[in-house]
Amino acid sequence: MAAFESATDAVRAAVAIQQRIARDFHDLHIRVGVAAGDVSWEDGDCFGMPVVTASHLQARADGDQIIASALVRLLAGDRAGVGFRPLGSLELAGLNDPVEAYEVEWSPLDGDGDGGFRVPLPGALVVAPSLVLLARTARGR
Repeated sequence: MAAFESATDAVRAAVAIQQRIARDFHDLHIRVGVAAGDVSWEDGDCFGMPVVTASHLQARADGDQIIASALVRLLAGDRAGVGFRPLGSLELAGLNDPVEAYEVEWSPLDGDGDGGFRVPLPGALVVAPSLVLLARTARGR
């Protein structure tokens, strides 16, 4: 699970993940669910209905598929640079109400490109350098 500052970043990250997997790991097929809403944080863990909804959308997806909630589609809009294909209302196990869902349309990368996506990682995933190397040359050598 990853939490993002915006629905656009979440959708772009999901697409970038699928593109890299498709390019570099042909036998691996992952499913992604994306939801948005209010969450709470406790001891570095994220809780709330969006977490549950994303998990259930992911479980409902096929390999290589990204399913997003209607709220994600509305928030990301055309800024995500992808299309959203309506899947209708999905009955998801453990949820009282159906969830209006959309498939995020994506295509594999051409060649060695990165698809042009530059998604900032959430703070918990950013690795800060822990060691800085400096070099000096001896004078007169």
